[in-house]
Amino acid sequence: EKCTRAISVCRPPGHHASAGAADGFCYFNNVALAACHALHSKRARRIVILDWDVHHGNGTQDIFYDNEHVLFISLHRFEVALDHQFYPGTGRPSEVGSTRAKGMNLNVAWTEEGMGDEEHAAALSELILPIMSAFHPDLFLISAGFDAAEGDPVGDCSLTPRGYYAMTRAMLKTIGHDVPVLAVLEGGYNLKIISECMHAVALAFLDEPFEPALRDLIRAESLPREVLEELFGPTDEDEDDAAAYDKLPKTTEQVERRQTMVRRGTTFGRQELLGFWKHPHRGDLDIEPRGRNVTAKRDLKLSAIRDINESMRYLRNCPFWRDMWSMNIVDLHDIPEVTTYSGDVTDGGDDGERNSERDVAAVQDMFGGMKI
Repeated sequence: EKCTRAISVCRPPGHHASAGAADGFCYFNNVALAACHALHSKRARRIVILDWDVHHGNGTQDIFYDNEHVLFISLHRFEVALDHQFYPGTGRPSEVGSTRAKGMNLNVAWTEEGMGDEEHAAALSELILPIMSAFHPDLFLISAGFDAAEGDPVGDCSLTPRGYYAMTRAMLKTIGHDVPVLAVLEGGYNLKIISECMHAVALAFLDEPFEPALRDLIRAESLPREVLEELFGPTDEDEDDAAAYDKLPKTTEQVERRQTMVRRGTTFGRQELLGFWKHPHRGDLDIEPRGRNVTAKRDLKLSAIRDINESMRYLRNCPFWRDMWSMNIVDLHDIPEVTTYSGDVTDGGDDGERNSERDVAAVQDMFGGMKI
């Protein structure tokens, strides 16, 4: 069986290097080289690059800023003051791409330090997962820096290995099993933290649970193709169908198919994040968090909601995403400024077995009582 997921533990990192210059400890932009090779060799036609390093991937953005075949997404700290800026000082939400690629560059720029699992889960659930699904990539690359992790001496953020695991699972569920995925190591300044976080990503790539006790639940969630097709219709597509995703849908049938595809991807992806974030007014995902034994550590930072909303506003002003929004393919409405976590969580105590049973029941209930 062909492997579709891989991890590259490479040094030095690469996301600050542009086509003509080294920068920020980076000499060659490893992820950009992989994407360019895939496009040039026609192994891919639509590529998503997600950069979760705490520093903006300025080199990657520069390389693909006018390339409509690459959707570049970056989550990073962005603080600029008269006497201080967070390196490299780029990555404004207003930087959305140019010419034909307007809307193919998304910057979620955190204006405060301390952003953690909750804030990143909200950004993925409300903005990143829907547009990833709508873009319909045939290759997914992750610039996997771990300097936003709790305890990193440079990033001053608070992502945990469990958070990286949940984010990775959410994105894998959103794009589906058949899309090749490559995670490439970027920044990080604490070897122990890097290893723990990359281990969490590897577990997600292998469809292994974060906790061994939840192994059976993870297997239950690996739903067979026939179940997905019963819920959302056929998922196979021929070469002509694949090419159709390069442009906006025109017929009613095409619009409805794209709506179904995006709903399928984002629904499965958002479930992985429910332990950290659930939209306070969302009705399409009205089930409990499933078996992560996650306790929400704190309320969401209000500044994070505002940062996500600002990025969303710039994106929906781009013709491509404005049309997608008007067709009800992606939901790009502002998030209400409500920071309290909305959803039940478990404490990870002696109820682990009962929680797992409840979660399997929740999965079965979601699929009409079907035996999994």
